[in-house]
Amino acid sequence: MRLSAYLAQQFGISRRFAKTLIHDGKVSVTNHAGFADIIKADIITTGGDYKIDMPSFVGEYDIEDYLLQNAGAVLFLYKPAAMHSERLNPAEPLCISDIVAGSFPEYSLISRLDYSVSGVLAAVRQGTVIESQEKCYIAKVEGRFPAELIQRWDVDAAKRRQVSAYQSNSGILMHFSCLEVDNSQSLVEIILEKAHRHQVRATLAALGHPIIGDTLYNGQNEAPEHIELRCVRVMVNGISNSSPLIIPNESF
Repeated sequence: MRLSAYLAQQFGISRRFAKTLIHDGKVSVTNHAGFADIIKADIITTGGDYKIDMPSFVGEYDIEDYLLQNAGAVLFLYKPAAMHSERLNPAEPLCISDIVAGSFPEYSLISRLDYSVSGVLAAVRQGTVIESQEKCYIAKVEGRFPAELIQRWDVDAAKRRQVSAYQSNSGILMHFSCLEVDNSQSLVEIILEKAHRHQVRATLAALGHPIIGDTLYNGQNEAPEHIELRCVRVMVNGISNSSPLIIPNESF
């Protein structure tokens, strides 16, 4: 399909606006070497790691509500549920990427969290080489989860809204530990080096233990702007931060 149509589907914007962003040089794609190539034509595409340089939020915010730590080369920020990591269209309210652009323009986000997921995000200063990463999530899931699982999982992102998870020798190594069991629910810690879009959500569902509130992946007890998943720790190049915040409306 045309890139404008693909971007319209991926980012929830109009195709006309997508064309404008392309022609203005606001669209880039990560190439095989890990660098960003600017796209200035409405090319045919089958998908890819496209990013859009959206107009930034113009308004006020208190940086203390979001900045967890400035470690020099790495920033750690807190993203609440019901907030986007990156801007998807010009009419949206404040996003984490706006805060980075407004307060730390020499930094760029290197991780994202879904709209309904809260927790720690990292940004790195321009020129920083990322040598290692690790993420730790806590999830409340359905059923009695095994004490420990260490498996490699990959995702098939052919569908735009929902991905499919499957075990693969070349997939991402995921370490699951059951922290607590309460009746028919379990509190699970998930540690992994990196994550594809919906990696944790889809994998837990494939294991038969969907996250509470995550109806996209067969979870029960729907909460429209919050699922029981939080990124509690991020490590970049040996520097880590854990969110100490108690989040309203979260039960763990």
